[in-house]
Amino acid sequence: MSTNSGPPYKKPPIIEAVIAVHFASSLEEKEIDAFERKTKKDFPVVEELVSVGTSYNAVTKQQISGVQKIGYKFLDPNRALVVMIQSNQIGVIQQSPYTGWEALYEEARKQWEALIKIIKLKNASRVSTRYINRIDIPVGVENNVDLRKYFNIGLSLPPAVQDMALQGFHINCSLQNQTDEYISIINLAATPSPLIDHLSFTIDIDVMTTGSVPPNREKMWDLIGTLRKRKNDLFEACITPDTRELFQ
Repeated sequence: MSTNSGPPYKKPPIIEAVIAVHFASSLEEKEIDAFERKTKKDFPVVEELVSVGTSYNAVTKQQISGVQKIGYKFLDPNRALVVMIQSNQIGVIQQSPYTGWEALYEEARKQWEALIKIIKLKNASRVSTRYINRIDIPVGVENNVDLRKYFNIGLSLPPAVQDMALQGFHINCSLQNQTDEYISIINLAATPSPLIDHLSFTIDIDVMTTGSVPPNREKMWDLIGTLRKRKNDLFEACITPDTRELFQ
């Protein structure tokens, strides 16, 4: 059963949300192809995912390049909902506009159920959720922003450069509490803004399990529901009341 947590916002800043299940053993190519044939009925836009590799033959002194299919990406007609299947994972991605956790959760369960009918249920090694939020902050003509006003995580600049216009930065941190079996990765970065007289920033939060995943389907999906609450708690801890006002 899914969980509901976090304050509701009139204008959620989410531009991408992902639920992924990672496999303990790799899928076979015929299983991936069977899933492709079944899924493209509802997701007519199909793209192959490929890996490009290069090797060097020391005897012939030739460089050899090869392209290998590693899976598929399926998009709905609006290109807002995406299903990705690879040998080691399946993921469901909701791109902007975000339609809510319940819709994403139910779609991910639907695709997982369709897949396990083909693969006869492989054990999951890890489950994860990822949310990318874009924060658009009005700045006016001065093209500058006090990051401390909007974020509890960020960049500290010396006084000598604080009057300069911020052009870009990227902060990454990986967090693990010693008392649980999760890793949380937070990325805060400046990003090109689609709005005039605004600076935009992304808060990208990825929460994944490090311990064992229950083989029971219901318990696995309950676990995925707890990842959402952890993500919400991290997001709320990263922002300030001034940031929340931007979403109301």
